[in-house]
Amino acid sequence: MNRRGKGIAISYIYTILNTVIGFFMSAFVLRVLGKTDYGVYQTMTSFLTYLTLFEFGTGTIMTRNISLCRNDGTDGDDLRKNISTVWTTTCILSAIICVGVLIFYLLIGTIYHKSLTPEQIETGKIIFLISAVRLVFNFLVQTLNGVVLGFERYSLGSIVSLTYLIVRSIIVVALLLVSHSAIVLVTIDTVLTVGIFIFTIFYCIIKLKVKFTFKYFNVGIFRQILPLALAMFLQTIVNMANNNVDKFVIGIAMSPEAVSVYSVAMYIFSTFSALTTMPISMYMPQVAKDMRNGKEGHELTRTLIQPCRLVVIVGGLVLFGFIAVGRPFISIVYGSDYLDAWIIAIMIMVPMFINMSNGIIVNILDVLRKRHIRSICLGITAVGNIILTVWWIKYWGMFGAAAATAVFTIIGQIILMNIYYKKAIHIDVMFLFGQSFKGILPSMVIACLGGGAVAYFIHNNFLSLFVGGVTFCVILAACMLTFGANKTEKELFFGKINRLKSKISKA
Repeated sequence: MNRRGKGIAISYIYTILNTVIGFFMSAFVLRVLGKTDYGVYQTMTSFLTYLTLFEFGTGTIMTRNISLCRNDGTDGDDLRKNISTVWTTTCILSAIICVGVLIFYLLIGTIYHKSLTPEQIETGKIIFLISAVRLVFNFLVQTLNGVVLGFERYSLGSIVSLTYLIVRSIIVVALLLVSHSAIVLVTIDTVLTVGIFIFTIFYCIIKLKVKFTFKYFNVGIFRQILPLALAMFLQTIVNMANNNVDKFVIGIAMSPEAVSVYSVAMYIFSTFSALTTMPISMYMPQVAKDMRNGKEGHELTRTLIQPCRLVVIVGGLVLFGFIAVGRPFISIVYGSDYLDAWIIAIMIMVPMFINMSNGIIVNILDVLRKRHIRSICLGITAVGNIILTVWWIKYWGMFGAAAATAVFTIIGQIILMNIYYKKAIHIDVMFLFGQSFKGILPSMVIACLGGGAVAYFIHNNFLSLFVGGVTFCVILAACMLTFGANKTEKELFFGKINRLKSKISKA
């Protein structure tokens, strides 16, 4: 298995553990803090998220520039200039974020005076400031991770994340049992993030021999990365509009309790999103290499099929499995008061599943420095999403917010963007869709219908989840091995089985 394969494998191990631990941890935190305090915590952190607008995708830009420098065989001086330019830009943006933190802090009382009590506002301010420190260091870590990935150290980020997950879970449980406070929660996250920053920057300096200095800043390189940075800025606006505006508007128009329910749905969606987006950055160096070797059009499209099928398999497992047994799962983990989160999550996940099935194409845009056109297109639809969310939330509450996000995901990220991929960079999107979903989608649908039917007729939540989940997995495995998986996937699967048998027999 190559470095990228190992990196993806470790990433999925982390994500699976993060999913399992995360669901129970979020339920634990929700029960310990209470619905109201948890809503205040989510309200403040979602408000703070708007400052991520100033991150400008520096991690992605760092990976792209380092990958191109290494594939071109350029000298060390050019590589140093690229790293220095992106790092200097990151530090300047960090300072801008700090200014934004101060401005946002002063506005908290004015914005939330109707939906939060004076005591909740004061607590929220403390949560906001501590979380802001974490935001800044997390931004720096993202850029450092871009360095690590650019040097094709695919596993490091996942190993660090896995360690963070385990350590955080232990500390959170221990301290929240003693002090039922959201302030304790954000303090833990902040301290651990600072620790990750220290480790990662020393790894880059000692192992990768990278020097983080401002003296190699190059104006020419800055001008080259500026269009991509602006494109990432616009895309952040889009992602924020689709993922965070809902909670922000609900926090103002409804109540902390409503924010709690919607946050559960968004947590489930974020898990789904993490699983489907994980392979994208891992394939950046390979896509850059293929394009440098002259691949384009249909030939380049064919190289994207297997990565896209990986996304469809993993995303389909989460989406269709959740459709089948999501209701008993939410009842067990969060309680029956949160069942609305099941419908809300599905409404957002379905169009995003279609969108992310060819998400690898984003790497092509980054190499060509054409992401800005995509971001402008999505930015226009994001404005429509905000307007529709504010309008529909008056009539249908949380469901209106979810529906607005779904509608503009379909318009912007599925219809308009695939037209752009076809016309601008000559990707055969219909062929790619067909090959990506071939065999997998019918397998998922059949398994979902079977598992969902079994779960529906069992009234005990635990039995419904277990029996329905097992039924879903068994039917899916049978369908995939019969007609769902292609030749490459079957060879990979049976190859792993045979190697495992060989190791067992030798032992």
